Amino acid sequence: MSSKKKESKAKPKKSVEKAPPRAEAEAPKTLEAPKPRGAIPVALVSSRHLGDLIEREARGFSLGELGSAGLTLSSASSLGLMSDIRRRTVLEKNVESLKSWFTPPPKAAAKPKPAVLETKVEEPKPKKRAP
Repeated sequence: MSSKKKESKAKPKKSVEKAPPRAEAEAPKTLEAPKPRGAIPVALVSSRHLGDLIEREARGFSLGELGSAGLTLSSASSLGLMSDIRRRTVLEKNVESLKSWFTPPPKAAAKPKPAVLETKVEEPKPKKRAP
């Protein structure tokens, strides 16, 4: 058996110029979502019962309702909201309940401070003594 040596052809390394460092792109500032307050809202759905339309509790909010309120499916589930991906309807009542869940309570109007009257107090001048 003959052993053949493989001749390695060393390729000269190409000088690769590195691009100048880019200024780090600022991450888009995410708006801090206000924290929800109060109890978790309940989704409602209109259903027919004996020829009439009634509102009953739904299994969860539809994707359209969550989107109209500015939420994604993942953020809704992390907040504890139930979602029903089979529903297609968007009820304004549900969207309003979601939006009101996030809005902070109205701040009380600042009470005006009572006006303080400035009185000028003149200091008595020292009297000159007669010689």
